[in-house]
Amino acid sequence: MKMLVFGDIHEKQVWNPILSSTDGYDKVVFEGDYVDSFEKNPNAVQNLQSIISLKKEFGDKVVLLWGNHDMQYLYVDDARYRCSGFQQDKAFAFHQIFKENKQLFQYAYQEKNYLFTHAGVTKKFLDYLIKHNKDVLECSINIADFLNLVGTTKNEIMFNMCGVERNGKDICSGLLWTGKEELKKDTLHYFNQVVGHTWNNEIEVYGGLHRNVIYFVDALHSENDNKIDVNYLIINI
Repeated sequence: MKMLVFGDIHEKQVWNPILSSTDGYDKVVFEGDYVDSFEKNPNAVQNLQSIISLKKEFGDKVVLLWGNHDMQYLYVDDARYRCSGFQQDKAFAFHQIFKENKQLFQYAYQEKNYLFTHAGVTKKFLDYLIKHNKDVLECSINIADFLNLVGTTKNEIMFNMCGVERNGKDICSGLLWTGKEELKKDTLHYFNQVVGHTWNNEIEVYGGLHRNVIYFVDALHSENDNKIDVNYLIINI
């Protein structure tokens, strides 16, 4: 399976010319964080709508993952989800779009032993999640299915846990907030992970033949950069 993976969008429109056609790929995955940018794109709302339209047109061929910046607008009145970059002037528009299209987004995607989430899943967090969601685990067919099912329950807030590496106070980070070093030190056994969330100047591949590989893909440069060659990940699974 040939897959195209975009790191955090943050209102950038460079994904569109790269993805001029989905014909060359079996799956296109967006790693979340579609909104909030230091560059304050005036077309941010339209850009988000264009990504959602792509999902509606191609269905399961396109995977839209949730990011922490997206959740602060989906649950705009819940201060627990608030993070940097919040845009009061666009909050209502973002909230309406995410709310009306919530069913098109998911927390995790899995292909064989490759797990795709916004920030990554550590062993400590997965153990914590299983401990508090054993009934959901019994109904799950794989890890991604388990994570997505938990996302439909009141325990969805657990994904927003934030550990010390991200200046939080929780015992570990949830899949919306996992830090790079936190994931490297405590990644899941038997799984390769593809994550965004932590900015890199270029895509970083951590691991090797004798350990599970982590792809850090939050490396999408702006339209004014000349780094298109390191903006996205093409992977064959």
